Amino acid sequence: MLSKGYTFFELLLVFSLIAISTTLAVPALHQLVLNHEDRILQSQLLDAIHLAREFAFIKKVPVGLSVAEADERLLIFVDTVKQAVPKTNQIVAIVQFNQHGGLLHSRSYPFYRRYLRFMPIAPFSDNGLFWFCRKQAMQPCFAVTLNRLGETHIIYPDIAGEIRDSADRVLNCA
Repeated sequence: MLSKGYTFFELLLVFSLIAISTTLAVPALHQLVLNHEDRILQSQLLDAIHLAREFAFIKKVPVGLSVAEADERLLIFVDTVKQAVPKTNQIVAIVQFNQHGGLLHSRSYPFYRRYLRFMPIAPFSDNGLFWFCRKQAMQPCFAVTLNRLGETHIIYPDIAGEIRDSADRVLNCA
């Protein structure tokens, strides 16, 4: 008598292959999603830098860009009195972004300033550095550098998984 269905063993084999394939694909899919979220954050950061630079040039005033780490915001403000915390009437824009469980760090050169400063004339900006660390990570996922001419560069970890600043110091997430 001919069978018109599949045996239990054939069904078990097919479902086992599907389960193994899914198990192997999920981590790769998760990494793909994380990389996409990193690209979105990079784009938002580069847009905020561009907005601050353009506002300083058009309005002919110094403009600051500060990371408000606690609430996932970038503050763009008019830097009239060279202060670290802007008053509300000086804020030009607030760029809200989702750090996806990570933290965006920043460093400005000179070190005494806690924000990046953009000028309407050359040199156009402070040298600065932003780097993003995922939650519980020891090393950053990427960094964005900014030179005095206002040019930005994205840096990814090297083969050792490290990102170094211009003084050859390793950036960390601690």
